[in-house]
Amino acid sequence: RYVFIDELAGGMGANDTAAIVYTSGRSDVAQEFTNSQRRLLAAVDKFMGRKLRSSTLERLDEEQRTRGTRQQGDRIDDPFDQERAMTARTTLDSLRNLSNYLAGISGRRKAIIYFSEGVDYDIYDVFSTSGGASAVLQASRDAVAAATRANVSIYGIDPRGLGAMADDMIEVQDTPQDTSLNLGLSSFGNELQRSQDSLRVLSNESGGFA
Repeated sequence: RYVFIDELAGGMGANDTAAIVYTSGRSDVAQEFTNSQRRLLAAVDKFMGRKLRSSTLERLDEEQRTRGTRQQGDRIDDPFDQERAMTARTTLDSLRNLSNYLAGISGRRKAIIYFSEGVDYDIYDVFSTSGGASAVLQASRDAVAAATRANVSIYGIDPRGLGAMADDMIEVQDTPQDTSLNLGLSSFGNELQRSQDSLRVLSNESGGFA
């Protein structure tokens, strides 16, 4: 249990209420609106992560598997590209639906504290095998639009801290000589920046901050 969850619950006023909503995975452990800190923390304790392995690591594995059978410069795709796009859309759709629900609540300041490692999909890769870039980008815009209409501010929090992607980089044993594949150690930095940029966009454009 992260210490800032305790601090958020402990900082609730007498008239404040909060709910715990999961954007993917189990839905039976969510907590409806309550002012009970005990119930909120109990729901948080039931969280189980479902994030896919780093797309950079998956592409590195694919490059090694097909090394010697490809032509130099051939594209190396993430084998989980389609699942990654679907998960990103599902998450963003959940944020949109939550904002639409909160639109019916008036007379209160409304906020979504969004704990996430960000959208795990490259929305700039228009040549991906799933063709999901445009769909994920549109889902992000829809989520922001719904939050804006509902007067809901999103505050994105990446729980990985300063050591983000370090564990993934430790797994790397070899990188390809073909620099056109963009599969060096810098790929992890790019992946991290994209995911955290998605949190910044959701937060800043809805009136919150990451």
